[in-house]
Amino acid sequence: MIVNIFRKKQNYNKEEINLKHNLWRIENDLNWIFYQDVENSFDIKICLYWLDINLKNTIFPWVLKIERELKSYFIYYYKEKFKTSNSDQLLNLNNYTDLDNSKNPLKIFEEYKDMWEKTIDEVVFSLTFGQFVNLLIFFHPCIKSRIAHNLDMDLSVFINIIKYFNILRNAVAHNKTIIKIRDDKNNKRFSLKKKYFDFPIKKDEIDIISTNASGAIYVVKTFLARIDKNKKSKIFIKDVKRNFRDFYAWMNNKKEYKKIMKLIFLKYEKEIFQI
Repeated sequence: MIVNIFRKKQNYNKEEINLKHNLWRIENDLNWIFYQDVENSFDIKICLYWLDINLKNTIFPWVLKIERELKSYFIYYYKEKFKTSNSDQLLNLNNYTDLDNSKNPLKIFEEYKDMWEKTIDEVVFSLTFGQFVNLLIFFHPCIKSRIAHNLDMDLSVFINIIKYFNILRNAVAHNKTIIKIRDDKNNKRFSLKKKYFDFPIKKDEIDIISTNASGAIYVVKTFLARIDKNKKSKIFIKDVKRNFRDFYAWMNNKKEYKKIMKLIFLKYEKEIFQI
């Protein structure tokens, strides 16, 4: 198991690690850490590798729960709006917005052509998260507005967050590094909106937090808190903290640990973990 390997320091063959565990991801995607006066040693790279793996294993199940929750919200408000369990309203172009400005709704519409006999539950839960996010953004505005209101979010913030979740989910599902998150499709930084943070933070710092694990932790924690009044978010943060305790114990290098934590969390470690 990963945790056992992480907690028990072993002698590694560098070439074997490179072949078996794709260490090149750490060397390529996390070189920003080693440019910041962090010790560029093989041991620290291995520690970062296992921290990255453990964080992904911790975060992914919660992202899947959030995905299911969002799809359930959509289905509920769809049925309430159209008074039907049939998915035929997905074929009505009048239910989409921004058709002249984006090709996404048209692509969604094409994908639904063979699904018109299925229920809305079957259609929505058969979609990938990326397809669902596009549907949610461009489909009837009252549905996304109702979901945003239910989560006590401004609509623009809600749209920003679900786009972020899509990038995060893809990063984890495709074994990208989560300590450094990239939007490969657009090849650019994806920044969270300032309104989503419940502590004072500068815009340039938000841009940094948005593209590493601290942003992922904060978004999952805060979203879970909106869903169930902190019960799930407490469990999530407890699991994440265990990942970093293991990371610290295995590194056995307090000075370098502090440097890496500062690069990941800036000065907001307390606020990001706080429930």
